[in-house]
Amino acid sequence: MSTPRRNIPYEEFVATEFCLNLHPRAVVTKLDSTMQCPALTRAPQTAITCFDDLVLFLEPDHEPSSHPLDRPPFPALQHAIHGYQDHFHADFYTTLWPRILEWAWTVPGTYAPTGLSFTSPQVSSCGTYTSAKCNYDTDVARYILANMFVLNKPQPAPECGNLDLYRLMNSQARCREEDVGAARLECLLAYFHTIAEEEQGRTITIERRQWLGQAHELDASGHTLAGVNLMETSMESAADATRFVNFANQDLHIHRIIPSGTQEEVLFSCAPEAFVAIGLCPRMTSDQVIMIRNVRRFVEYTGYLSSFKFLRLVGTRRVFDILSIDAVTRSHYTVASVDRDVRKATLAMLPTDEKHGRGGVVTGHWGCGVFGGNKTHKFIQQWVAASRANVPMLHYSVFGDVQLMNFLRQVEAAIRAREWTIDDVATRLLSNYSAMCAAADKAKADGYIWTLLSTMSTPSRKVSYEEFIATEFGLEAVGCSSGEIQYQTLPRRQSSSLKVLRPALPSTPMVMLQRTKTLGSLHADKMLTRLGVTFETMRLEKGMKKLGICDHDIEASIEIRRHCGVVLNDLMSKEELLLGFSGKQLKRIKAVKTMGTSENEILDVYCKQISNLGFPQEAAALLK
Repeated sequence: MSTPRRNIPYEEFVATEFCLNLHPRAVVTKLDSTMQCPALTRAPQTAITCFDDLVLFLEPDHEPSSHPLDRPPFPALQHAIHGYQDHFHADFYTTLWPRILEWAWTVPGTYAPTGLSFTSPQVSSCGTYTSAKCNYDTDVARYILANMFVLNKPQPAPECGNLDLYRLMNSQARCREEDVGAARLECLLAYFHTIAEEEQGRTITIERRQWLGQAHELDASGHTLAGVNLMETSMESAADATRFVNFANQDLHIHRIIPSGTQEEVLFSCAPEAFVAIGLCPRMTSDQVIMIRNVRRFVEYTGYLSSFKFLRLVGTRRVFDILSIDAVTRSHYTVASVDRDVRKATLAMLPTDEKHGRGGVVTGHWGCGVFGGNKTHKFIQQWVAASRANVPMLHYSVFGDVQLMNFLRQVEAAIRAREWTIDDVATRLLSNYSAMCAAADKAKADGYIWTLLSTMSTPSRKVSYEEFIATEFGLEAVGCSSGEIQYQTLPRRQSSSLKVLRPALPSTPMVMLQRTKTLGSLHADKMLTRLGVTFETMRLEKGMKKLGICDHDIEASIEIRRHCGVVLNDLMSKEELLLGFSGKQLKRIKAVKTMGTSENEILDVYCKQISNLGFPQEAAALLK
């Protein structure tokens, strides 16, 4: 029996069993998602003219404290109000606050009494995916956001996110420059300030798409490779792009609003109308995407993560679509992971029936950073997805990495010079590397016994993706000046001690201990000669396998020593040989402990190096 490509619904199974005709709509599971937002019913007992009055309204049970060490309530909200007043030169309590209250009290005529919910999923015109939609206009978005601001929390749909701003308002940063919670609230106040003067009636659509089959079933025979515009600047600088990729998690906006400034959280702060989708969308599966169409960007910003800040209002009114897709967080180079991410990106980039849904797409290092993906690898994946979806132009931001941008331009030029098709790029640059990594992992797991039984040579290390690409096209990989791959690593620990950048290993080469030649050893040497390896290499790989470490672990220990100001010189005593330090370096143990490590950790790492790499005869004599 052949294995099905997807889980077959029961109705489809029964229809197949009895040869019945089943409408595709009957196969799709209906989304039972309804979000309720009751209007604010309470009113302030007195006029709110200062922050203390606002605190009593937002949190009626709050009791003011006169103790100087007590934490003040809603510190982020207070900083955001001060920032709003300084930027717009207006009094928040007399100009903007009455409007927010009015919007929270008044239910728009376009808001359904049953709340917001998705329509029944419909099969697309191409027959490869289903689409469920939820429409709401700018009046409804403003009504929901106003109730969120006054802490009248909407009731989200089952298994969906939380639309509570309490944690954001009550956050407190170490300093004003890192107050991300205040910056996000200031963006929301800027939205309220702007939306009061905007013409209403713009319709916003949340769309959930899900594949019915495999991505390769999509007819892309007439499509060519999409155009690529590599940008050194931010994603927001692509003025021609009408669709913006959101580097999402499986839970949209992590299903809560916290004082954080990731790419997704910055995007939602600059376009607050997208917050509504958090309370409507449950966790995405591997074959689902979420799109929020026709939203407007209100805010320009600066910084990222802890340095995120409100800058100013956007000069021109621009609406765009948000394409929310999540990426894998492990096993990035396996066939299943690559296929999953390419399919997901393709599904999000497929055009809609609306004319604005056929514009260019702007993206960046999706699936990298905390997700752990490779930037070049993810660029190729998104390029293949955009080409399959017939996207006219893919705008790609490298976020200031000029070296990477130049390398990607060389890769694009080489591909176009060879006139490769979409399938050529997917096969030769994605599938072939997945097969190479699988072979390398199998060789590492099976060891040299597998090598003796196979004709395939075992790579000594897994080739990086940039090196694989450079070899394919005869290019110089990222960071290379002499043909050798340079890995960009972040400093592991910072130390105030003097950085002594000396070689971490002894300057004199390690001397192999001589062994008596026997018939068995001669036979072993003969076998090693046939394999093309040395006894030292074989012993090194075998020791690494037993200890569960690799070259990167040794490199990591070397980096730790360099950043702590600890180096390895020639060893003169038994104590120094065991610890890996000279007499003067032993005095730095206190500094090493301050950096968060210990002698035992360093001793363990160095003993692993001695076990695998060997040691000089002079040092071995000291152990006797």
